[in-house]
Amino acid sequence: MDRNRALKTGPEHNPMNLNRQWPGDPDGSLPQRIAHAIWNAGLQDADCVLDLHCWGATTTALAWGQQEAEPFVTAFGFPWFQVHDRKAAQPGMLESACAEQGIPCVVCEMTPQNVVAPEMVEHGRRGILNLASHLGILPGSPEHPHPRYQIDQGTAISAVAERPGLIVSRYRAGDVVEAGETAAELVDLETLECLQAVVAPERRILFSVGRSWGTGQLDYSVVRAGETIAVLCGVAREFVPEIASDGSVGSD
Repeated sequence: MDRNRALKTGPEHNPMNLNRQWPGDPDGSLPQRIAHAIWNAGLQDADCVLDLHCWGATTTALAWGQQEAEPFVTAFGFPWFQVHDRKAAQPGMLESACAEQGIPCVVCEMTPQNVVAPEMVEHGRRGILNLASHLGILPGSPEHPHPRYQIDQGTAISAVAERPGLIVSRYRAGDVVEAGETAAELVDLETLECLQAVVAPERRILFSVGRSWGTGQLDYSVVRAGETIAVLCGVAREFVPEIASDGSVGSD
């Protein structure tokens, strides 16, 4: 029902998007009735809600939550995360409905969309088990074997193409780019000569390469003048796993 999000040839998709209908309407459209049934089947009384999604691979995979959800976001243990000090902006999203109800909600956008990526599946699997441990559903403590970065989008630097060209980068979205390193280049489509270089002013996360986040979009590296080459974000906090004497990885 939601396929027009990907095809981009049909009508506006939001009326069929379940994540614009929460907490639902028993007398509304099919997605609204589905949302109402799930919400009233116990979701509204949850101790914590985990909302899993996927978006395009040109943007860093990301988990986030509002301030009241910070312990749960931290326990989830996703490599890239944010904690917001504001309520969810768009009505109808599950995150918004949870905020209205006072339920901590962890939202996670994994990458790439429409593709099963084993590494990302493992991050999601571990996060689900970590939350279950944090809530006491499962025994043990959350495991955080990978470095984690709290991304500060308030410090984002966006590089915009001055001319048409091809984006070239040896980094992927989510990689750390050290100060002075070239995060991405815009090269001429015919000569392949560098037209623009995006250099990190200090240690930063490459938040996106090319277009910013989106769902149901084709990822490509050719941009026109005025389009985004790359976005670099600061790191508010960094967590490094502890390595035990036996070589095993413990909690940070």
